Amino acid sequence: MMIVFLSCLGWNRTMRVRTAFLTLFVLLLAGARASADAEQENALREIKKIGGSYELDMQDPDRPVMRIVLRGPRVTDDVLTHVKAFPRLQELWLANTAITDAGLQSLEGLANLRQLDLYETAVTDAGLEHLSGLASLRQLNLGETGITDRGLEALKRLLRLHTLELNRTKITGQGLEHLRGLTRLQMLNLVGALVTDEGLAGLKGLTGLKQLNLSATPLTDKGVEACKGLAQLQELSLANTAVGDAGLEHLKGLVRLQKLNLMQTKVTSAGLQHLKGMASLKNLALQLTKITDPGLEHLKVLKNLQVLELSRTQISDAGLRHLEGLTRLETLSLQYTQVTGAGLKYLKALTNLKLLDLDGDKIDDAAFADLQKALPKVLITR
Repeated sequence: MMIVFLSCLGWNRTMRVRTAFLTLFVLLLAGARASADAEQENALREIKKIGGSYELDMQDPDRPVMRIVLRGPRVTDDVLTHVKAFPRLQELWLANTAITDAGLQSLEGLANLRQLDLYETAVTDAGLEHLSGLASLRQLNLGETGITDRGLEALKRLLRLHTLELNRTKITGQGLEHLRGLTRLQMLNLVGALVTDEGLAGLKGLTGLKQLNLSATPLTDKGVEACKGLAQLQELSLANTAVGDAGLEHLKGLVRLQKLNLMQTKVTSAGLQHLKGMASLKNLALQLTKITDPGLEHLKVLKNLQVLELSRTQISDAGLRHLEGLTRLETLSLQYTQVTGAGLKYLKALTNLKLLDLDGDKIDDAAFADLQKALPKVLITR
């Protein structure tokens, strides 16, 4: 009996100790949770005080803060320290704020961050080092910041990145080689960057790209060759560059291309022959180019075209006859061309049109009324 009593006594003592430890653990956990909640409440007050906003994840039972938007010069590095209170944050918008490289250190622990907007901030290459550990990042906007090619090396660990905005930066393209391991990268924006023909060679490794914007860069025909191997490309903009007919020859193999912007380039009618194999093309911008009527004959085979921009070109009535078979067209822009009322008869077959812009053309009232009668559902402006 004594042995049984002592055994029970020991068991009771063990249970009391375990219960005490469990109670202590629960109290500590509750205290930590209360402390975290208080920290977040204080952080949200500070964020709202400077005009910031936030959004909760309503799909999660805990309702964690998933998005924070901060704007304007009042947002400094000190304000950014409050973001650390939200470890489950997924989106952070900091465009046009006064943050610097030092402030980005506050983001290092945000393991769930998927979208980060640093557009038009004072961030430089040094600040990108603080982002290298954000493994969940999908979208990163570094447009109009002070970064250079050297800074791109810090991004090579962001293996889930699929959207990268580098518009109007000092990127020449030499640093693109650091991105070759980013196999999920689908969109790259280099509008207005200092990209050179030689620098674009780094694009060859980014074979998963679907959208590429090279508008307003120093690009020439030679540089376009780097696009030849981008077989997955669906959207490409070369607007406001020195690219001409020879450059378009490099694009012949891009059969998945759906949108091509050649606005204000050196492209002429002869260059349009290189587009014949782009059967998937839906949107083609040729405004402010040197194309003429004969060039439109090359577009006859692009039966999937839905948007065609021909404004401020030398297109005339004779050229419109080549468009008769493009029956899937929904938007046709012919502003300030040589088109007159006599040529509108060629457009009557385009029954899927929704918008026809004839602003600045010499269209007489009778011809306008006749076309509107044939296409009663189309918005025709002049």
